[in-house]
Amino acid sequence: MRLRRVVGHSMAPTLKADQIIIVSGRPKRLREGQVVVVARSGLEMVKRIHAINPVKGVYIMGDNQAESTDSRNFGWLDPDEVIGRVMWPRI
Repeated sequence: MRLRRVVGHSMAPTLKADQIIIVSGRPKRLREGQVVVVARSGLEMVKRIHAINPVKGVYIMGDNQAESTDSRNFGWLDPDEVIGRVMWPRI
């Protein structure tokens, strides 16, 4: 388990900027709707899994789509880029 601080407004209203979250290790099973932390280009981002495709990978989006940089910008992610699941607050 790790503590992280939410940066920005991409997950509002679910998560607020500067909110502390508790993140588990990498989930054994990825599911649509999970809020996860992904590592992409040296940055960690908190996003929701929007879709999973066995060939393409994982498609993530922020809850506040007007403020989010996500798979709409950079495409599908390798599932290994998901490094944790938000455990608290319960979402």
